[in-house]
Amino acid sequence: MARILATYSWQAYPCHYPRRSPESPRTIVIRFAEDHSPVLRVTFHAGDLADRENSTPNTIWFAGDPRYGGVVSPVGGHFPVRVVPDSPPSPGLPGTPEDDALAERAELVKGRKVRMT
Repeated sequence: MARILATYSWQAYPCHYPRRSPESPRTIVIRFAEDHSPVLRVTFHAGDLADRENSTPNTIWFAGDPRYGGVVSPVGGHFPVRVVPDSPPSPGLPGTPEDDALAERAELVKGRKVRMT
């Protein structure tokens, strides 16, 4: 997470939390653009981001690349956790060479392979 946070700045986005069974991994849907709202899986910590010291559960702080995941934190910055795409991203997602270089530097992508942990 430190490498991601050193590479990307925090930005606020609207979000919602899909209902899932208790044994399923926790997920969050972040609306980065009108036509781009990927499902991201919370890694390692299974805490409930919607309830964790969060007065605005429909907004989340995100640092990273919407194509490959990053770090999220409830408004207030109390519980940063790593998020990855819930399913492998589609090949050919739009991004500039600069976007790709940042993702490599943050180690969201390594050797053209998306890190899923």
